[in-house]
Amino acid sequence: MTGRGKPAPAPRSPSTSYSRSGATVPAGRKELAARRYLLVGNGPAGWAAAEAIRQRDPQGQITILSHEGTAFYSRPGLAYLLNRRLGVAHCVAGPSALIGASNFFELAVATAVGLFGVHSGAALATVVGVLIEVPVMLSVVRIVNRTQAWYERPQER
Repeated sequence: MTGRGKPAPAPRSPSTSYSRSGATVPAGRKELAARRYLLVGNGPAGWAAAEAIRQRDPQGQITILSHEGTAFYSRPGLAYLLNRRLGVAHCVAGPSALIGASNFFELAVATAVGLFGVHSGAALATVVGVLIEVPVMLSVVRIVNRTQAWYERPQER
């Protein structure tokens, strides 16, 4: 016992390491403390970030903040399919799908820099969103280009 009535800590062995929570974990393994994450945006970048967090921190609590009243859905896919259903030309449907994929990251970056400064964590977070969004946009371009023959084929009603 220590002077305050608490048991003395167990002696540390080389095969055991201790986390901030006091739990023991095998040496060589790092325990991630249960963390809470707040993601702003219900688009592809937000869901990609949530998936990346879940892979690295399976116990973390993820909250996605969005002004949308629904769960994530594929805005580019929805726009593309609706354009086909309405008989819109492929050359219009492709750009419409890209607009659906956009998270307007340039507005987010400008707002974060204006409110919090260039060196803020908020500005960094919005730039990371761009790094996720660009591959998503390129994927949409590839899908739209590869499905042009299907898109232009007459539909059964």
